[in-house]
Amino acid sequence: MKKIYTLLAGVLLTAVISAQSPDKMSYQAVIRNTADQLLTNTNIGMQISILQGAIDGDAVYVERHFPATSENGLVTIEIGTGTILNGTFSDIDWSNGIYFIKSETDPNGGANYTITGTSQLLSVPYALHSRSSEILTGEISESQITDLQNYLTSEGDPVFNASAAKEITSGNISEWNAAFSWGNHSDQGYLKGYTETDPVFQASAAAGITSTEIDKWNTREGLVNISSFMNNCPGYLSGITGAFQKVADLGTFTKQSAASTIKVTFNGRLAVSTMTGTGARFELRINNMVATQGVARSIVKSSETGNNGIQSSITGVWEDMPAGDYIVSIYAQVANGIGTLAMVDPGCWSSANTVVTELQ
Repeated sequence: MKKIYTLLAGVLLTAVISAQSPDKMSYQAVIRNTADQLLTNTNIGMQISILQGAIDGDAVYVERHFPATSENGLVTIEIGTGTILNGTFSDIDWSNGIYFIKSETDPNGGANYTITGTSQLLSVPYALHSRSSEILTGEISESQITDLQNYLTSEGDPVFNASAAKEITSGNISEWNAAFSWGNHSDQGYLKGYTETDPVFQASAAAGITSTEIDKWNTREGLVNISSFMNNCPGYLSGITGAFQKVADLGTFTKQSAASTIKVTFNGRLAVSTMTGTGARFELRINNMVATQGVARSIVKSSETGNNGIQSSITGVWEDMPAGDYIVSIYAQVANGIGTLAMVDPGCWSSANTVVTELQ
């Protein structure tokens, strides 16, 4: 895959809120040229878009910046303070679904953007949503801080109330303190070790359980089932359009529990022979259902077309599916054009595999 420019070698997002300053996010990126050299001390143009709902969702906010890179090729801007083209940053409802940040860069300092990158906003900007939380008004007196007896009258923590610690009394604590004061119990004739002599236990399978086996069971807690299948030339799609169409079925699995969650991971090569659009999207689906968490997609750019394909990894999570048999498939579409021959495992190298994990 040829590099045009490299963007986002490092990214820092920070949400800033105060009564004196506007809502904004600090954004940093590193710019490199076609020779993989840092683009230093250069005026560039950037356009930032906040997309809602999906990686190609609607832009609820768009602004432009014209910053300069540092001697290390680093550029820093504050999202929310640029020249606004669409929307109002402070009006974004961060609680309304997922959001993505799309950056477009013109290394020549104008608005002819040749570098594009999009990634999901996971947690940092949602600090902005904390404005909707309750605000304590009034003053707390010194007597309230030093004597909380009048304000904490009962234990309401459900976890604590359900634990054995709830039954500990002041008498128990006094007894433990007294026992501790007796000194080193190992020197007082107390039980230091024990060898199991119960013949029933010694004859059972439990006698052979080791700490290593216990650790292995603990690491598999919550795991219901794992299925995997090798994808050797599972199929192809001869004509690709703007609508998602099935390229191939990757394999089948049986969901054992209606209450479980399914995680599917595909690793392998994906290829599009030719295309006129800007790129092709490959998407994992179960019985033609899209993932309920995240976007289970991989993209083949127009510059990456050819029969060799590119190595891709796609992961998706599906919830609220009844128990039963299901088919994992891969679908494809072309953005802004058409394409020919979408393939999974081009060349039939047995380089693709799919793993289905069922978690309780």
